[in-house]
Amino acid sequence: MRFNTSFWERNIFFALLLCIVFTFAITPFLQEEETASRLLNVFLVLMLVFSVIIVGDTKISFFVALLLGAPMLISNATAFLYTKEGFPVLVAFSSALFFIYVIVMLLKKIFTSRVIDINIILGAVCVYFLISVVWALLHGLVEAYVPGSYDVAGEQMSSVDMNVFMYYSIVTLTTLGYGDITPLSASARSLAAMEALVGQIYLTVIIARLVGLHMQQKT
Repeated sequence: MRFNTSFWERNIFFALLLCIVFTFAITPFLQEEETASRLLNVFLVLMLVFSVIIVGDTKISFFVALLLGAPMLISNATAFLYTKEGFPVLVAFSSALFFIYVIVMLLKKIFTSRVIDINIILGAVCVYFLISVVWALLHGLVEAYVPGSYDVAGEQMSSVDMNVFMYYSIVTLTTLGYGDITPLSASARSLAAMEALVGQIYLTVIIARLVGLHMQQKT
């Protein structure tokens, strides 16, 4: 019996999206539980593995993705990425580069596709969430290098908490702006402004692209 690769190809974006959603969903509710922390690491590892599979359609792209994702894979596998004892700057930096590379490769697939199907739509949604992940890592790096760059509920952050920045990133990307977290330093403010702009520009460009191709197909 031959292995049906087409089924895997059709559902790989859905699998990646599930990992991203679960990563966002379990973080705020179960962050104090040791079991939940391990589960979070599992989802992050799966997110990385699915991303490498998606973008690694050539030997070069596979090698680049694997090289950039190796530090995060090792860190997550050993449950050290989100420990409260310290913030792994090098891992966060390489993880940001990895997800930026994944975003670029996914956008390439989206913009070069001539057929708009559910896979392409899920890929576009994955990109939107991954942009938020990248900016969460960048916010964490800013706080690590310039402590006190963010005000949380009237108090400056005493340490880098990626759970807080994951929430702050998605709120900023969607321009929700609750105001419970405020950027204080110039670099933090600039980063927040750029994230809000990227979020709006992305939605506008991608939606226009998908609608245009969809209309072309109907014609």
